[in-house]
This record gives sequence, C-alpha cells and structure tokens, in this order.
Amino acid sequence: MPKVTVIIPTYNREEVLCNTIKYLLHQDFTEYEILVIDQTKNHTPETTRFLENVPSNVRIINHQPPSLTAARNRGIREARGEIIIMVDDDVILKKDFISQHLKYYGDPNIVGVTGKVELETHFKSKLPSFLKSEFLEWISHDKFQGMAETDAYRMAGGNSSFRKVWAFKAGLFDENFTGTAWGEDYDFSLRLKKGDHKIIYSPDPYVFHLYIGNGGCGSRHLFDTYTIYSKAHNLSYLIEKHRLNRFIYLYLLLNIYIQLLIKKDYLSLKRLHFFIKGNYYFIRGFLAGFKKGREKSLDIFKKESL
Repeated sequence: MPKVTVIIPTYNREEVLCNTIKYLLHQDFTEYEILVIDQTKNHTPETTRFLENVPSNVRIINHQPPSLTAARNRGIREARGEIIIMVDDDVILKKDFISQHLKYYGDPNIVGVTGKVELETHFKSKLPSFLKSEFLEWISHDKFQGMAETDAYRMAGGNSSFRKVWAFKAGLFDENFTGTAWGEDYDFSLRLKKGDHKIIYSPDPYVFHLYIGNGGCGSRHLFDTYTIYSKAHNLSYLIEKHRLNRFIYLYLLLNIYIQLLIKKDYLSLKRLHFFIKGNYYFIRGFLAGFKKGREKSLDIFKKESL
C-alpha cells in the first residue's frame, strides 16, 4: 500500500502533462502512486502512447464532465495513500518534491502543507496598498514565494498536500465552485484547518508553474464573459459561505473592472458590446454566488447548532 498519492487533475494538456509525470517518476521517495484524473476527451497520438505505457504505480482515470473540484475529489476517493499531494499538470518538480512534503507529517497538528510556487514575472500580481487583509494577502502569489517556513492561511492548489482522513472530515472540495474553480483551494483550506489544525508553508517542496495558456486552468488568465461570471460567482460564494469581511468585494471589483476599463479598447462597437455584456455577466455571477453562499452559510450554521 503506497504511503502517498500524488494527484494530477488534467484537462486538454499534452506534452506538458507527460513531462510533469516524468518529473514525478524520478523522485527520491519510493512508496507512492500517481493518479492522473484525465478530463481530456481526445489526446494526441503521442500523448496516448505515453499514457498507455506508464509504470504500474501510475493510474490513468478518465473523468467526465470536466470540473477541477470534481476531479480533485475523484482523485481523493480513488487514492490509496494516507497523504495526498496535489499538483498541476504543467509544472517542473525537483526530485525531492515528495519527501519535502512528507517531512512535516510527524506533527499530528499539521493537516496540510503548501509549497513554493515560482512563476514567470508577468504572472505575478501586487495588491493595491489600501487593500490589506490576511485573506487578500494570501490571494497574492507573493505568499507562495517566500524563503521562510511559516503558518499558512491557505494552500496553493497546485502545490499542496494534506492528510486524506481530514480531507474527508472537511467534506472534500466544494463542487459549487464553477469554471476553473477560482477560490476552491481557499474554501477547502479554511475548512481543513478548523480547530487547532495547522497548514504550513514551506519553500522546500518547490514547483515552477509554467502557466500554459491552453487547457488546464490556463483559461483563468483569459478575459471573457465566462471568466467574468465564474470569478464573480466564486468569490461572492466564498465570502458569503464563510461570512468573510465584505470589504474583500473591493478586490473583486478592481480585478474585473480594471481589465474591463483599461485592457480593452472601446473605440469600436464590438468592444463596447463586450463591455456591456461583461457587466451583465458580472452582475449575474455575483448575484448567483451571493445567494448560493448565503444558503450554504445558513446550512452550516444549522448543522453546527445541532
């Protein structure tokens, strides 16, 4: 029985997925399995051949319909290991990646570990100085690039590990998060660390995230009406579900409207149409997430009151 299960949810990725699996096959730790939760309907012939010839400790599990949260949950349910490690399907890993995660689990109070996520400079973002809160600071990529070990407010979904038993107790990932599930790792972390449990950030389990634009969660960086809807829905759902400070809504407004007003040229009717349509999907997503979050918060309150 493997001690560790590494889960790779993947969607429409080819060579970069194969490379990620290769990195995981060359680890200095031996008691582990790799689960590829594959949501791609048709791979290229080269990728298909590679996946058909992986070693016995790699399992390819086809999963439909595509959903990041559902794919993560499918992996957890299928896992044989006691410790779950989540990685994205477009990362570069060091050979001690697994062992660097595992070294923290001698402490029974630690339920999760999140590691360093290195990015190319143009993917890094800074928060405005007037938007300061612990929640928003951990939205920034900066918190996952530090060189010092510290308690973490949340885990980075693409470089995280946790105890399987506590994942089930926390209720797994919430499949109400739509699209590429922006915010799902926040929600899971907040539930996982309830009580005296701790999540640790360490720079030692290191990944370089390539952020490939096609497939996977690359569409998070696209700016279309679907992205606008899912971001508005997911953040409002998260805030209302956990009764977080509504000051955080300012971040959502800035995140969407800076792109709507600055990154688009409205000298054409086509661009003006996108602006109007974008506002419609923003309001629609916000209201749907707000309502769903309030309902979920009430359900949680009733359960905790019993």
